[in-house]
Amino acid sequence: WDGAVLKYQRMQADVAKILHSNKTVTKICVYDNFIAVGMSSGIILVTDFYGNKIRELNCHSGPITDICTDVSGEFLGSSSKDGTVVITNMQFSTDDMSTSNRNLEGSEGKEERYVYEGTYMLTLCIDPMYKYKKMHLFITGGVSGKLIL
Repeated sequence: WDGAVLKYQRMQADVAKILHSNKTVTKICVYDNFIAVGMSSGIILVTDFYGNKIRELNCHSGPITDICTDVSGEFLGSSSKDGTVVITNMQFSTDDMSTSNRNLEGSEGKEERYVYEGTYMLTLCIDPMYKYKKMHLFITGGVSGKLIL
């Protein structure tokens, strides 16, 4: 051991306020320029690395069970106990992350919604090349014990 020490910083700003309001984090996905935090309320909070809110996605009515992105970070996939899978086209640039352009609720891009009646989804993986292909593929699995492509 060479004496290396792990450096960290607690997320503050909007994330700190939201977590203090008794919301439970159920899933986290980290990308190059944002963090997506899934909540038990079905909300996904997208922040910069300091905890400042970039977007709030209200796409599920049950707890978030998984979050993932494609390699471009433009598409964010989420699954929930409400039996839905949602793929959101994030379409925000690094310019959106400047202080003057925060709080972009309601400006998120196109959403693809898939509903699986009678089961809730536990996991999700979207095609890493989702943005670049005409056929958008993902695989998901739920409590039914089946994987769906």
